[in-house]
Amino acid sequence: MPKLDATHLPGRIQRRLEQLEEGKSVPAKDIRAVLTTQQQTQIDCEWREQQLLRQQKRARTENEQAELGWKTKREVMISVLKGALAEAEDGELAALEEKMKRKEVRQARIYFEALKEAEQKGKTGQAAHDYADNALVRAGLRRLNVNMMRDGY
Repeated sequence: MPKLDATHLPGRIQRRLEQLEEGKSVPAKDIRAVLTTQQQTQIDCEWREQQLLRQQKRARTENEQAELGWKTKREVMISVLKGALAEAEDGELAALEEKMKRKEVRQARIYFEALKEAEQKGKTGQAAHDYADNALVRAGLRRLNVNMMRDGY
């Protein structure tokens, strides 16, 4: 199973947010799994503020509760998840660029290690490059198809 990274985060947060907004029961561990420690702390702090508000100001009707700013635990989680979703979507481009960079570095490392290995085995020119390209395919990456012989190398 592939590792999850920041490019997967907005979709996972969105799924949890939709479940909460639909009124479905979502385990706290599933919500905390998609949040950073700072965002988890934010949920805890906002909920503590709500508890203090309820102790200090009593409300008998829903209108009084709305005027005083009372929120349920679900509403607190929804507001934090919306902020987390916006933050994750803002960082999605940077995460995608980082993922592409890591892939290119891995591709180059595999290619040049295989090229060095082929040259040590006595292969020269295009045969060594073909060997390195095949190593990329075995690793599940795109071939470079560097035609060094055609370019005069």
